[in-house]
Amino acid sequence: MAGERDQDGNVRVRADVGIYEGPLPHPDMMARYDPATREAIVKSWQDETRHRRALEVRLVTQDETAQRDEMAITKLGMQFGLTIGLAGLAASLVAVALGGHVVGGVIAGLDLVAMMSVFARRHAKRNETPTPAPSPPTKGDELAPPKRKR
Repeated sequence: MAGERDQDGNVRVRADVGIYEGPLPHPDMMARYDPATREAIVKSWQDETRHRRALEVRLVTQDETAQRDEMAITKLGMQFGLTIGLAGLAASLVAVALGGHVVGGVIAGLDLVAMMSVFARRHAKRNETPTPAPSPPTKGDELAPPKRKR
């Protein structure tokens, strides 16, 4: 930067600063390259963009597939749970019909408790909040002596 002196002898300096941000070099900078280099830079950028978009499509597809699979497993679990619950209820009814009122009541009670615990656990799991990860030590923490409990 060359400066000019004013009448008091002070040097005046002017600096023009600009910020450019983008995936490709600034157009003024691109103009300094030869045509083959410019074409190579643009082609590389286009290839990278296609690659990134293909990865994003693959990730979205995998996520959708995982969600569908999870829903299918949940539905299957609910169907099995219903079947087991109805089988327990049927067993308790058979036991009562054959005169085992106490046995039928115990089977029905266990069946009811088992189903309620499954729904309660599922509800609690859905409402739990994740615990935050511990923060990394700050600069200088590793050098500090351990604090003593008094």
